[in-house]
Amino acid sequence: FKTPQFIIEDLIKSKKEFSESKRLFYVAATRAEKKISWIDLSQNDKGCSFSSSSWINGIRSAENINFSEKEINIPIDDTQNEISSTDLPLFHRDNLGLVGRSSGNNVEVEKLGIISELSVTKLAYLAECPHKFFLSNICKISNEDLELLNLEKDNIIHETASKKPVSSSERGTRIHWLVEYMIKHNFSLPLEDEKTLKKRDLEGLDWIKQELQGLSGFEFISEEEIKFSFFNHMITGIPDLVAFSPKNEIEIWDFKTGGWSDDKNINYQFQLACYAYAYFELGKIKKESVVKLVIAYLDERKKQEYFFKYNELKDYLFSIWSKIDNYNQVNTKHCNSCIYKKICTSACGKISS
Repeated sequence: FKTPQFIIEDLIKSKKEFSESKRLFYVAATRAEKKISWIDLSQNDKGCSFSSSSWINGIRSAENINFSEKEINIPIDDTQNEISSTDLPLFHRDNLGLVGRSSGNNVEVEKLGIISELSVTKLAYLAECPHKFFLSNICKISNEDLELLNLEKDNIIHETASKKPVSSSERGTRIHWLVEYMIKHNFSLPLEDEKTLKKRDLEGLDWIKQELQGLSGFEFISEEEIKFSFFNHMITGIPDLVAFSPKNEIEIWDFKTGGWSDDKNINYQFQLACYAYAYFELGKIKKESVVKLVIAYLDERKKQEYFFKYNELKDYLFSIWSKIDNYNQVNTKHCNSCIYKKICTSACGKISS
């Protein structure tokens, strides 16, 4: 006798296995540089049988399809470092990044993105480097994949009393949680953390506490997920802090550990701009309002501030969003700090070697 829970779990497992099978076939088929060969197996002149949902059956049925060929010229952007068109995978020899959609009888054409739903964090890779975005979100090469290849290791920045290494990402996550806790508990820290935190962390938390207490009368919304339309595409994100004043002023904060740099700021500013755009689009603030974006570096006790009106924000974000039309653009200024620099076949890879 199978319980309902067992049946559900069995169905989910089968769906996941089929999805993984399709994903592996897609990855394999789109990595070919010059040609791809599909090899079928047979026994006694009869093809081996597979399940009805197998992608192998799809390949067999495709043998009877007459495929046509066409040549596509890819425009070269002289302002960016380009990869040779002969190195492009098949699905980048056509305009898959942005497509136009006519607005009725009007001449105006909307630009629609052809990618899956993204988080603001993943979308921000586009601001750093379009090719990095491609490797992360199209090729799906994760930090875990890089670690397996022994290509990327997290920096060790300090040790606990037990001498167990603590990574920068673990420390950053912990500090973020403590800032959120302070905001939601009248700017007080858990007693245990006050006793065990290192001096640098306590000083950084005390500094941000004073900064936020200066926003008298503001309503704080901390770590609350939002979902919004981003140029006709669905995006999700969780801003660190959104502060509303009684006068309908808005400030959006991002809390960071580690050192300040122009390269990091590009990513952080883009994320904050996305959150500001979301609140405009969701009708939380008036279109004529000016939004203040704040990147707060706790270790250096330093703030970076930006101010945007709605139209300025929209133009800035679309200039970044439109880069999905050409994933072969490479920001060589980002190469030295890019996690993909050892596997990137673009100028980034040449720099790292």
